[in-house]
Amino acid sequence: MQLPSLVWLPQEQACATELVTQTLRRAVDASVQEALDWGTKQLGFDSFVFGIAANDRRPDAESRAYILTNQADKWVRSYDEHAYVEVDPRVDLAGEPGYAFWETRHFDANPRHMLAGL
Repeated sequence: MQLPSLVWLPQEQACATELVTQTLRRAVDASVQEALDWGTKQLGFDSFVFGIAANDRRPDAESRAYILTNQADKWVRSYDEHAYVEVDPRVDLAGEPGYAFWETRHFDANPRHMLAGL
């Protein structure tokens, strides 16, 4: 999957860091997967998981989730088989504005997250 050519608003272009600009350029020139892989490595991480939910507003429609990752197939299968999405603290934070906290101390107050062992 590739992004179409980018059309930047002046404010967006002024605020974009070099990392964002280069990552988006790669998503247009190559693929979104390759761009996310490159951007993740630039941040010092070796893997990423990116997800988005598409919600159709019709009463009879179902939501669909789309996930992109460079995690190993074994990890993806285990995550799915154990339904870790139900207790993953990052999923809870995905709907919140701002940054996601990675320190475990931010999740200590929620017993659901303690059970996951994540």
